[in-house]
Amino acid sequence: MDVTHFVRPGKKDQYPNGVMLDLLDERKGYPPKSMQHYSIRCVEMISSADGYELIIVPTNAQHVESALKILLLVADKATFLIF
Repeated sequence: MDVTHFVRPGKKDQYPNGVMLDLLDERKGYPPKSMQHYSIRCVEMISSADGYELIIVPTNAQHVESALKILLLVADKATFLIF
């Protein structure tokens, strides 16, 4: 699986060493909390040639329309999941 984070201009290099995720696992027999390193790949531009299947849009209600206007130009065949 390839995960790419599309970020605002100027934010691409904000996490050069990745991020630490604080994970909570409530399954029986597993440690309840753990810290895991996540190597994050960020881009400020996307292209229709990238062939995105799923795009998750984690933004507030005021920015959904403007985000979709940008994303639909290059990924009109993708499925969008809006948070």
